[in-house]
Amino acid sequence: MDTLLSHWYFHLPNYALAVMQYAAIGRFILGFFVDPNWPNYIWRGFKAVSAPAVEVVRVITPKVCQTPLVVLFTILWLQVARIALLFGLATFGLAPTMQG
Repeated sequence: MDTLLSHWYFHLPNYALAVMQYAAIGRFILGFFVDPNWPNYIWRGFKAVSAPAVEVVRVITPKVCQTPLVVLFTILWLQVARIALLFGLATFGLAPTMQG
């Protein structure tokens, strides 16, 4: 527990990025089976949680790309952001480490 609290600056952003990434994965997979305007609460939840990241990626993605492809790129960019967070903090010796 001490490690979790002492490295909150890593765990909180990583957790937020992971939640958005997994919601985007759910949105991508479920998107093959449902209508984009389906009123189900799970579908709306996936869309609501992943929407901020999808909108950022939509800005840098060419306009010809449809929403499923933008969501796929969102998943990729969120994973890159999580890895960059870890390596960025590790570079300065601030990342959590395994203690033996």
